[in-house]
Amino acid sequence: MPAFSTSVISSTALTGLATYVTGLATTPTTGPAMYALDGAVCHGSAGQGTNLAPSLAGVPAATSNSLITVGLGSIMPAYSTTAISNVDLGTLTTYIEKTMSGGPPADGWGVYAEYCARCHGTNGKNRFGRPYCRQ
Repeated sequence: MPAFSTSVISSTALTGLATYVTGLATTPTTGPAMYALDGAVCHGSAGQGTNLAPSLAGVPAATSNSLITVGLGSIMPAYSTTAISNVDLGTLTTYIEKTMSGGPPADGWGVYAEYCARCHGTNGKNRFGRPYCRQ
């Protein structure tokens, strides 16, 4: 795992990252946490888009709601209402609509999604690197 200096990631963002990683064992209930768990790996930590998925900047809540529940063929899987409640879906899609700017991450979940999730998994329980949470 690379060392991070405050010239790459601000000390505030590193503190946020530590707080985020500490809470990985819990089920996400906020827009940022839900997005970090399932959206950030493909769409980028700030919704900026990646080689896997497009930017989410300016996507209306109704559009993201439809794509999350219906999916997009084999490109993006659909999530059933048994996997995400209507309340959580509303929280997530409102978050996407209101905050996705495509800029660099500045908080814990964003920094984790950008720099850690590829190896440590979106839930911190291991993908290729060591697990961050124990459960």
